Amino acid sequence: MREGLTAYLSPYETETSLNQALYRWKARLKFQQKIGAPVFALTKYEKVYRVTMIFEGEKILCFSTESDVNIMDLIDNVIKLRDETLKT
Repeated sequence: MREGLTAYLSPYETETSLNQALYRWKARLKFQQKIGAPVFALTKYEKVYRVTMIFEGEKILCFSTESDVNIMDLIDNVIKLRDETLKT
């Protein structure tokens, strides 16, 4: 987390949330032969957006941001950065 920011969740809650995100991502993979591979999952809460996407292999990338951002532009930029990173 960046310096000067306050976390909404405790470290334990964050770990639990990430474990649940991984479980849900694996559940989405069960449908990929019928509807295609998942690209990202987006959840909007009152205070934040939470995004989950595949990073590499079975690794996922999860991030959150305040709710006042243009989330689709941010997701597009993160996907581009991820793809550039994986090419090197």
